[in-house]
Amino acid sequence: MDQVPVVSERKFDGGEKLIQALVGAGVPLVGACWAKTPRYARPRLYLVTPSVEGVDARPTYRKVGAAIDDLDAAKAWQHWLERIDQFDVMLVGPGTDMGRALAWEYQHYPGPGPTIQYGWLGASIPLEDGAAYIYPPESFRPHAAPAVG
Repeated sequence: MDQVPVVSERKFDGGEKLIQALVGAGVPLVGACWAKTPRYARPRLYLVTPSVEGVDARPTYRKVGAAIDDLDAAKAWQHWLERIDQFDVMLVGPGTDMGRALAWEYQHYPGPGPTIQYGWLGASIPLEDGAAYIYPPESFRPHAAPAVG
């Protein structure tokens, strides 16, 4: 049976924009991927951040909502399919199963570009209906502002 993408390329691009907005707002991210797991009926953008490890995640979710509002106001979504809804986002700590699975992926598949994983994420997260799209670690570093002058 053919593997199908878990999200469109446009949704992947929208996730990249949200990741950069969060990094710019000072949210520390150490991993991210789109995945459909048995726990949820639709794909989620998993963002791994130490800011939710063992504490109330609501302040960080408020930052996600603010970043989405800012991207909406700036008309940053080039296509309606890029737009990320706040309910698409799952914040998880590095010590969770998803956090450890993404750390495993980064260790075993280092590279400058995104990776696609079929069947399992890490050695512990089963994937349903397609693949996980994993953002590269470079996505979590602030982009330098272009030089003026």
